[in-house]
Amino acid sequence: MSCVRCCAAVYFLLSIAEGALQKVVGRRLTDRYVFLFDGLIVLTKQNKSRISVTGPVGDYKLKEKYHVRLLDITDRDDTDGRCFLFILL
Repeated sequence: MSCVRCCAAVYFLLSIAEGALQKVVGRRLTDRYVFLFDGLIVLTKQNKSRISVTGPVGDYKLKEKYHVRLLDITDRDDTDGRCFLFILL
């Protein structure tokens, strides 16, 4: 089984949530699209330049992946303009 087919099968079976987020490192802000699986967080960059006849195509480039059991996740207080803040250590 190819990696793409295998990853697609895992996504359809175990995906919990997905959505856009902003990653902050130091003072730099980057837009990412996150996929949350059971035990895995995958950060991707969404390719918005690909458009088909039916609309935008879901095309993503893998940027980072984190195994949840290996992370320390710290919740942060919401600020003006930013909510659901957390730190991955």
